[in-house]
Amino acid sequence: MKYIKTFEAKKSTEEPLIQAAKRGSVTKVKELLKSGVDINIRSKNDRRTALMNATLNSYLAVVMLLVESPKVDVNLVDMDGRTALMMSSTKKISNILLDAGTDVNIRNYKGETCVMESLNYIGQYKGEDFIEMIERHLVKGLDLNIRNVYDMNFYDKLKEITTVSKQDWLQSIDTLLRIEIYMDEKFPQYKEEWDFKNDIKKYNL
Repeated sequence: MKYIKTFEAKKSTEEPLIQAAKRGSVTKVKELLKSGVDINIRSKNDRRTALMNATLNSYLAVVMLLVESPKVDVNLVDMDGRTALMMSSTKKISNILLDAGTDVNIRNYKGETCVMESLNYIGQYKGEDFIEMIERHLVKGLDLNIRNVYDMNFYDKLKEITTVSKQDWLQSIDTLLRIEIYMDEKFPQYKEEWDFKNDIKKYNL
């Protein structure tokens, strides 16, 4: 007699709201919120909320729906200390999160703000877009003096990236130069501080 092995579908242990946000299902998210589910509930593995997952997947309609709730906490962080804003890859979603009151000075596990972290993905931006993002964050209270775990502020990190081999940054060198010029003109104190630190190293003072 032959035995046929059967497999039962493994039930997901993930919270329904987080599943719905990951799928971009506006209808299901609405239904769950109406039922009184905790809008800020987190997944166990990465500590991400529905808002973080919707942002990460660029589901604009779901993000808009979630931030409309007075109970949503836009400043929660995942296991790496990253907010929903840090996970955004679109200007529209970033602006929605900024207008919803996201704290632009929250730091990730490296001690970096959203703007500092964005320098890691500079190739995705045009110069004007990145400068506009900096200014939007400044309006919301961005502190450019914040230093990461390597004791670098935004300008320090920018200068470090511009000294990397040009071959590695062919797609973003124009953006980097535009940002550097912007920073030098708008915030000359950072350039002076950088030059001073370099002199100390150069002359072993």
